[in-house]
Amino acid sequence: TGKGIIIGVMDTGLDYTHPDLKGSVYINSAEDANGNGTFEPWPENEKINGVSGDFDGEDNDGNGYIDDVIGYDFVDQTIANLGDWSDADPDPYDENNHGTYTSGVIAAQTNNGIGIAGVARDAKILSVRVMDATGNGESDDIAAGIVYAANAGAKVLNMSFGDYFDSPIMHDALKYAYSKGCFLVASAGNDNSSELHFPSDYEECISVGGENKRGTRWGSSNWGNRLDILAPADSVFTTVPNKSYGYKHGTSLAAPYVSAAAAMLMEANS
Repeated sequence: TGKGIIIGVMDTGLDYTHPDLKGSVYINSAEDANGNGTFEPWPENEKINGVSGDFDGEDNDGNGYIDDVIGYDFVDQTIANLGDWSDADPDPYDENNHGTYTSGVIAAQTNNGIGIAGVARDAKILSVRVMDATGNGESDDIAAGIVYAANAGAKVLNMSFGDYFDSPIMHDALKYAYSKGCFLVASAGNDNSSELHFPSDYEECISVGGENKRGTRWGSSNWGNRLDILAPADSVFTTVPNKSYGYKHGTSLAAPYVSAAAAMLMEANS
């Protein structure tokens, strides 16, 4: 079931209030200021519904990131964009929806009588927000997030994003994560192309293409001799922010299947 395995989801963040995901969120106990094992993203001297917040403004675990209870938001862009874009912060809330889609495939809860079942239902999701509300991300933010996740104990990194331009800083970060024993999973892309695509085509990564309901390649999935494996990409039912669910398509949904399967194998062989 992936129990004991932390999966770093490098994405647009996470709707950590979703009822099918609340129990799947990794909690950094050293930064959990109120000690209740859940995430309350407000100051510790403020109470909401009688509960004090987790943000005390201190780097209690000494990792260089203040109040990183469930992960971190690395989006720190220089050009104005939508939503939360200008400064890194400890609240990786999903303003785009994409990260919530991928996280649901990985670890949506099974014991709550609602919604869906994630593939690795007992794995924990470390939310690393590296892309903004429009789905765009800068290479330095992505690289910082990769290093953070590797140092935070993530054994699997799910990267449901990509581009056709090589990024040396991102590749260096992936090499570092690989050296720490991280299993690196990346979506192959959705352009029906065999062009080089990154990070999926870096040799340290597993490149995941899409499969349709007939068990053959999903029509828009990238392909070529660097593709490692196919996973479902056609009408995948998953979590959507605001307590919702929906059918989604693409290799972004395929990669989480492989990340979750890797977590289960790691647990079984630990």
